[in-house]
Amino acid sequence: MNNNPKLSGSGIISCRPQTGPCPNGCSNCYYNHPGYYEDINQPNVPTPEEVGSRIVRMNDGHDSNVRRGLVLHTAAQYKDVFFNTSIPRLDFPGPVVLTVNPREDNPTEWIFPGRFTGIDMYGIDTLMAVRVRLTPAWTSTAAVLIEKWRTVGVPVLVSHMRYYSRSAMLAMLKDASSAVEADYERRSHILNTSYQPRPALKRRLEATVGVGRPGVYLCEEKLCAACGQCEAFYHLCKRRLNYAV
Repeated sequence: MNNNPKLSGSGIISCRPQTGPCPNGCSNCYYNHPGYYEDINQPNVPTPEEVGSRIVRMNDGHDSNVRRGLVLHTAAQYKDVFFNTSIPRLDFPGPVVLTVNPREDNPTEWIFPGRFTGIDMYGIDTLMAVRVRLTPAWTSTAAVLIEKWRTVGVPVLVSHMRYYSRSAMLAMLKDASSAVEADYERRSHILNTSYQPRPALKRRLEATVGVGRPGVYLCEEKLCAACGQCEAFYHLCKRRLNYAV
């Protein structure tokens, strides 16, 4: 069993029963990148004894709606577990994190709360948080996306996008009016080196989309052990859904 280095020392442990590349095609996917922290051709499923009192993060890097039956069967052995997906199907037996702009360069595919109507609206109750991938491109649309989810009471976690290649970064900047290449720097983050926004650009983007307002949080670059937001969101969601705590 290998735990994601970003989760080291935290109350969360990773689990991934699927093998091979993820088919979703999210842009600049860390899981499908050669620098991923483990062999994706081998499953990573901790035993309940290895988990202990920690919360299991299902599909670390992969998607809980891909090979869903396998995911649910694997998750059933754990007391505390949450799911991760970028596919708008939320009927899981526990809290869910939904990435609402997995292709942040194509706003027509972004997932707004209005996507869930009628009987599907109940699924929003399973959301412990939604994740928004933030870049200088389409920032005003991202601000609307964030506000829509904040308005329906779902915590929003904002992550700054990192790019593994200069060409991918430059392609994004073609749609950005508020940033240039000099606003990025190539540096390491935990295990890998990538193009990342400089602090001044981060502050501008965060101010534009309202990071720091009630319900809008920054998923920072520090290790999860120094943060604790996801653990708090998990327990709040689980309590709300009247699961056994």
